[in-house]
Amino acid sequence: MSGEFDEDVAPPTLVGVLRDGGWTFVVLGFFARLPPAMLTLGVTLYAAERLGGFAPAGVVVAAMAVGLGVGGPMVGGLADRLGQRPVGIASAVLVTVALTLTALTTSPDVPLVLPAVCAFLLGATNPQVTAMSRGRWSAMARLRAERGRFTSLAMSYEGAAEEATFVLGPVTVGLLQLVHPLAGLVLAGVLGLVLPIAFALLPNALGPAIKVPLNERVRVPWLRLVPLGVVGLAIGLVFGASSTGVTASLTNLGRPELAGVVYGGMGVGSAISGLLATRLPHSLSQRRRIVGFAVVLAVAAPLLAFAPAPWFLMGACFLCGCGLAPVLIGSYAIAESESPLARIATVMTAIGTCLVAGVAVGSSVAGRLIDAYQPSVALLIPAGAGLLALVAAVANLGVTRPETRAA
Repeated sequence: MSGEFDEDVAPPTLVGVLRDGGWTFVVLGFFARLPPAMLTLGVTLYAAERLGGFAPAGVVVAAMAVGLGVGGPMVGGLADRLGQRPVGIASAVLVTVALTLTALTTSPDVPLVLPAVCAFLLGATNPQVTAMSRGRWSAMARLRAERGRFTSLAMSYEGAAEEATFVLGPVTVGLLQLVHPLAGLVLAGVLGLVLPIAFALLPNALGPAIKVPLNERVRVPWLRLVPLGVVGLAIGLVFGASSTGVTASLTNLGRPELAGVVYGGMGVGSAISGLLATRLPHSLSQRRRIVGFAVVLAVAAPLLAFAPAPWFLMGACFLCGCGLAPVLIGSYAIAESESPLARIATVMTAIGTCLVAGVAVGSSVAGRLIDAYQPSVALLIPAGAGLLALVAAVANLGVTRPETRAA
């Protein structure tokens, strides 16, 4: 990459942005983030079947969530300091080993602490493909004259891709569960080893932070990023609790085969709203967008707990998806604009860790509520998470720098 701005007169388009990134990068970046999206529900269902209930499975998944919270920022920081390539390869190998150990130790004959420790390592060694992908888009955006427009389109794609994998992952695991309880984890392990390594070896992998321009600022404004992390956590809670709650609800109704189709409605809604968000006027700031769409999510999420039939539940999932994507897209776009390139993987990993940790916590808590009460109680979690996202989105307006607010 050169240090000069592009001189194109025409504003960038989504297809043009993806073409600039390279289709190999786009395709690998999409599928390489699928294995982590499979793990939460995969580990939950496998552990529940092996350990005799969702409560002990929740302990294992919660340990994985803690591992994500601890290890995610560390992996991102190492990627900034050492480069994405060595860190991506090493973490892909380590996460495969940790997944194997988690599967082997999840047994009623083994003390629960052992699979919990292995699950902690599973979360801590996540390759953070999504954060590294966003870092590469950010590096490309800083060489464009219309950086804001380029970033908005790139983050729109990233948001749609991420939400698609958070739906596709559980759907895939749910279908493979019908074949064998371990089938989903085996596929996640194979893909989790091969695809992140291939992604790390791409030519556009960012090198060590010492290679960024000397005039690039390196201080991260963490205070202004806290509300965005809370938004990511809330979105993750919606994904985790809804995937587990929808599966359990349809199982209770005697229609478990519909779980993939019904939950897939959330992915359809997310994809449509994520792509349509690129057509919104550029004058409508991302900060205001996430407030508006957080309202949509807060209104739609309670419908999950009160849907009387599978098709109504699918409609509720679709409406939730319509609010999810623009909120997530806006959060990452704002985080990118606030982040120095030398710390971009650290920042993107921090936001992404909040999201994935929310998925794991939501799934874990939902599992306990399903065992203790019923699926409809677990499906109240997305309602609370929607309100949390709205509060955090409004708070995000309050920590905006004066010059950014004026712009």
